Amino acid sequence: MKPHQNPNPDFYRAHRLATALLAGVASLWVMLLLAVHFLHLSHSVEVVLGSAFEAGVVGGLADWYAITVIFRNPFGRFPLPAILRDHTAIIPRNKDHIALALGRFVQENFLAPERVHETLQKFDVTLHVAQMMRDEAQLGRLSDELQRIAVSTLEAFESDAIEAFIRDSVVEGLQHTDIHRMLSSWLFAIASNDTHHDALQYTIESIDLWAQTHRPQAEELIASTLRKSSVLSTLVHVGKMMGIHVEARVAEAILNALRDIHDDPEHPLRKQIDATLEQTRVALQQDDSWESRWLNQTKDRLSSSAVLIDFSMRAITNLRQMLKRDLQSSDSWVAAQGRKLAQQMAQRLSEQQAVREALNLQIERALTYASGHYAGSIIDYIRDTMLAWDTGEMTRKMEMEVGSDLHMIRVNGVLVGSLIGFCLGLSRWLVGG
Repeated sequence: MKPHQNPNPDFYRAHRLATALLAGVASLWVMLLLAVHFLHLSHSVEVVLGSAFEAGVVGGLADWYAITVIFRNPFGRFPLPAILRDHTAIIPRNKDHIALALGRFVQENFLAPERVHETLQKFDVTLHVAQMMRDEAQLGRLSDELQRIAVSTLEAFESDAIEAFIRDSVVEGLQHTDIHRMLSSWLFAIASNDTHHDALQYTIESIDLWAQTHRPQAEELIASTLRKSSVLSTLVHVGKMMGIHVEARVAEAILNALRDIHDDPEHPLRKQIDATLEQTRVALQQDDSWESRWLNQTKDRLSSSAVLIDFSMRAITNLRQMLKRDLQSSDSWVAAQGRKLAQQMAQRLSEQQAVREALNLQIERALTYASGHYAGSIIDYIRDTMLAWDTGEMTRKMEMEVGSDLHMIRVNGVLVGSLIGFCLGLSRWLVGG
């Protein structure tokens, strides 16, 4: 496996500069030697400039060697003493150690639970998020990015293969699910904390309020229902023949009964509802009960109906396409509502410190838990990825990233070496005359 390559022009520029400068100083040194031999230059020029050029060449070559052995063996297959051979190609030779050390560094300095805990203790995450969402520019950029992600996700489901996979998986899952046990657990959750009493009371109050404020309409609704029933309509007709207004009396009786249920928390009908819920829940716990068999048979018929499945998939497809078109538009209604909701929540978060503290605590617990339980997997991923890289390509990549600075060390080696050589040569000439 090869790491991503990104040619660095600074690397090649620094490499050419260092090589050209070393070659230039070496050429000046050779030219000086020839000039001294053939032109008989003065001793002072030979000593001062010779020392400068020699030191520049030595400094450049020494730095070239030091930098080169980091990445490769400059001597190739040439036999070397162990003290030299074992200290060349440092990065390729220590690739595995580098991978392990990098993994440990990330774990100890970024993913250790105590590090995560310490960082989050100093940082109000929810306040930062709230401030970001209150900034229209930042919220707009985030919204645009989420729109693009949402559209891409919706487009992924346009594949016939993916759509068929999801459809078959959902249908198969429904066919192998004991839905009666799920419903029994749901009924138990409702009944265990008397939630259904509140829901029932709210429903009765709503119906009673409407019936009391719209008495004529309520009576007409009941009367029309009676007229639609063949048996009851006959009763109504007979009542009229006898001078009895059956419709009005039945409507009044129903509305009065509704009022009684509303006013009496211990009304028999309420108790009957509780008993029916409990009986149904107990029955649904048994696989062979009539309720369980009927519920599962109904579920199987529905999940096996090609017409129903086709209708459901078409409805989902239409909804997905409608949502996609909306998100692709510049004035998306969904995105606008999302931004509006985000700003409202951000305003509340900014004002309610207790809520932020509670959310921050949960975030801290979640991230601390994740860092403690999943950091090892992240470290293993980093290590295994680096170990899977081709050694030569990894070395080249690292050299490309830091090589420009290293080659500038070569440049400095030539210049500093020449300066030191010049100073030493000048001192030797001044002392020796």
